[in-house]
Amino acid sequence: MTISDLLGGATPWIIFGVCLTAFVVVVSIAAPLFFIRFVRGSYGPGGVKNGVTATATITRMWDTGTTINDNPLAGFELQVMPPNGAPFTAETKQMVNRLQVGYFQPGQTVTVSYNPANPNKIHITGVGAAAGAPAPAYQGATGTPGMQPQMNPAVIEQQLRQIDADNEVLRATGQPAPAQVISYMDWNVHVNGENPAVTLQLQVTPPGKPAFMAQASGIISVSSVPKFQPGCTIWVKYDPTNLTRVTIDHS
Repeated sequence: MTISDLLGGATPWIIFGVCLTAFVVVVSIAAPLFFIRFVRGSYGPGGVKNGVTATATITRMWDTGTTINDNPLAGFELQVMPPNGAPFTAETKQMVNRLQVGYFQPGQTVTVSYNPANPNKIHITGVGAAAGAPAPAYQGATGTPGMQPQMNPAVIEQQLRQIDADNEVLRATGQPAPAQVISYMDWNVHVNGENPAVTLQLQVTPPGKPAFMAQASGIISVSSVPKFQPGCTIWVKYDPTNLTRVTIDHS
């Protein structure tokens, strides 16, 4: 029995349309699954196959511009502290639940799984230090120890208070400079209504000095969100003795 028989003698164009529709449906279902598998690479749900578990600190985070089901694919730079061996830096990209973006900000401690033969094959498997490993303290903008990340709102609130205090010091003592927003990452945490906590990846251009890349975290007014989108130019304050210390200048 042919497809034409099943369709009751339909014309070739109708048969073609049915087949094309079926093909589109299959592709629309398979493509996201293939993409997720591609993003994960050789990572399993628990991390890297035959990987070593270690504690790491997030030193940089950026928005790749890709989302799946409203969850961002984020890039991470990690300072990894193996249980045996010297610390090393690695980068990875993986999906983050949009409601948990605030738990994966720079300075936070995470558990990772990595391939010792190829340390760039690395995957974040949890928040907090690896079991049995000491958790490194986060060094805030003022150099004071920060909080160890936990999956609860109280710690996020405490961390935001620390960031705000660090930013206030830098606004009072830092040098002003224009900066272009490279990426915008919303923590999905709101303060005093709908004012979002965000992390911005920036290209800072100090007058008469070389430009440099940095990031700044803080709370912005919900009405000013459009002014902080990628491509926009904002003003910041930075520490000329430590270019990793940058804050949004709200003045």
